Amino acid sequence: MLFLSKFLSRKTIDYYDMREEWKAALGEHPQEAIKRYLDDDMIKYSDLHDLLDYKYKVPELKVMCKERDLPVSGRKGDLINRVIQANPEAAQNAVRGLKVLQCNEKGSVVAKQYLACEEEKRKSVELQVLEALQNGKLKEACLIAASHEAEQVLPRFSFGSGQGNDPIRDKEKWKNYNSTEDLAFLNLIFQNRPKLLARLTEDQLRAVRIMAGMQYLCGYVETNLLPDDFKTELPIDNEMLPEMIYNYAKHQTDMDDYRKSGITQIEILTCGPNDPSCCPACQKLGKKKYKIDEVPELPYEKCTSNLGCRCVTDSVVF
Repeated sequence: MLFLSKFLSRKTIDYYDMREEWKAALGEHPQEAIKRYLDDDMIKYSDLHDLLDYKYKVPELKVMCKERDLPVSGRKGDLINRVIQANPEAAQNAVRGLKVLQCNEKGSVVAKQYLACEEEKRKSVELQVLEALQNGKLKEACLIAASHEAEQVLPRFSFGSGQGNDPIRDKEKWKNYNSTEDLAFLNLIFQNRPKLLARLTEDQLRAVRIMAGMQYLCGYVETNLLPDDFKTELPIDNEMLPEMIYNYAKHQTDMDDYRKSGITQIEILTCGPNDPSCCPACQKLGKKKYKIDEVPELPYEKCTSNLGCRCVTDSVVF
């Protein structure tokens, strides 16, 4: 049903032909699944109006109207209707050869019900993970999130990363999940205080740690878990604080990996001088290279950007 839901928004008929992850997840070529959805009356070919809507943007439609001495006011649908009514044959020629698929009413109902059910499952898992983190049960939080990931059609490659490209391999990995590395990462979050966040109170730091843990295990979390009256003396926006402690753990992990790989020199990549949100202190970090044991802690404690420090490290190749 996840594949069907992709057609709630219009897709060209060959959109998924080269997406290897879908071939693996479906166990067949996407075109076979598409044919079945068409036979089952779940999706349909877009009509002329929808094809024009898919292919053209409003400014382009206004040009087409102007060329035909038609009014250019109104919404996109109005512009499309005028183009079609003025010259149906020309409108058809404008999208000739374009094949686009979308859910019909029946398919939309089924797909939306599936997505709503999956959303409820996701929210339930997030609440369980949150409760485990709040109670200091970090390993339990890892196992809950991993169990949920193993059930996904297209699971993530790992916590803290995006979707993998081999769902069969990734699902198998999640089913045989080992929490050692993720537990070590969470311990970096929950047992350390980045210098940049030195002025947070213990209660504030705890709240930020929990949000950072949620972001790591569950990905993007819509709910702001910080209290409404959460105020700090830091220049950083509240919603960026969890990312700072997450980045601290990532920095520590990266530095450990560099050392294990025998890398001896590091450079710091900043947002760049043309980015107005990159503070002067961070800009200076990117102007030299560092010995492995002299790399300053990231996120940088002297950062004054409201978005927080977004500097990252990279190995220097000789």
